[in-house]
Amino acid sequence: MDKDQELLSILIEKGVITSQIASEVKLSSINSGKSIVEILLSKNLVSEDEILSAKAQIYHVPYLTLAGKGISPEILTLIPESVARKYRIIPFELDKKT
Repeated sequence: MDKDQELLSILIEKGVITSQIASEVKLSSINSGKSIVEILLSKNLVSEDEILSAKAQIYHVPYLTLAGKGISPEILTLIPESVARKYRIIPFELDKKT
């Protein structure tokens, strides 16, 4: 199954879109040359978060949103700024279990 079909299947499974809408989006993608994601977003059929969550599921990576989460001053002392810049990371939470 290609990634676009898998994305649509996940969105259907989650109840975000119907199979009829998925078929219409696929047809629109073929006719317009636009990507499935472009069409879903431009027609406001799904949110960006719903797309990202589905893509995380496709690629078997955890999905989390950082909206409303602050960066702990404690964690900023653990990773030097130069390292964070070099690896383009932003530490946001410290797992104290380890």
